[in-house]
Amino acid sequence: SRGLGDVYKRQEIKALLASKIVKPQIDETGLYEIFFLGPARTPSCGVFKGIKELKPGESALYKNQKLTKKSYFTIQAKEHTDSVEETVEKTRFLLTDAINRQLVSDMPLCFFLSGGLDSSIIVKTASQYYKENKLGKINTYSVEYRDNEKYFKKSLFQPNADFEYISLMSRNADSRHREIIPVSYTHLRAHETDQYL
Repeated sequence: SRGLGDVYKRQEIKALLASKIVKPQIDETGLYEIFFLGPARTPSCGVFKGIKELKPGESALYKNQKLTKKSYFTIQAKEHTDSVEETVEKTRFLLTDAINRQLVSDMPLCFFLSGGLDSSIIVKTASQYYKENKLGKINTYSVEYRDNEKYFKKSLFQPNADFEYISLMSRNADSRHREIIPVSYTHLRAHETDQYL
């Protein structure tokens, strides 16, 4: 994070915010990252205003008022020699391991469920982890547009509406699901102006 001419480093964003050096502000860019690009994010975007992250396999050096980033690791493409069965087993192990490691938290977690393949796999894996560890049901949420069910039109790109798969996955994972329907941008801006007057 860059302060007034300074750079502050922390292992996790929560430590940076707890230090009170940086205010926990989310601007329009951060909201887009969370609700419209999620669960993926733009590389190096820290969501909070003024906070940037290093990309995977990247290091940084701050010296003489200059920040220099460099890559120390890149993935190399190699010929795939595993059988179909081995591929399925390795992929399942790697996905489950990566997801389960992210479930260790001292704060309650929630999961964005878009109905797509990525979020569905994460939600189902997390749900199984919670059940195995007697942690109760997971909390999921989705973002839906007002009257989307009414105006949705099938296409080759999207033959079905997201809410069909969201509902299916929420039931399958037995999650506590909430749907968020944002208000229009103009209404949001008007409300934001009222808050600061």
